[in-house]
Amino acid sequence: MLSHENLLAASKGNILRLERAKLKGFVTIRHCSILPLAHIFERFILLGVFLRGTQVVFCPVPEKLV
Repeated sequence: MLSHENLLAASKGNILRLERAKLKGFVTIRHCSILPLAHIFERFILLGVFLRGTQVVFCPVPEKLV
């Protein structure tokens, strides 16, 4: 079972891993969210996005992205 502490620790660990990898083009100022907020992966991603201070944009109709 995932707790809030588990999600926070995993998100912080993921941010540290990505910073150490020094990926070019990784840092963005905006995240476009298309998964439902009830989806656990979307919650995990959003937690990392919020911890980095990135702006979140929600797409109401994902079909328009294609």
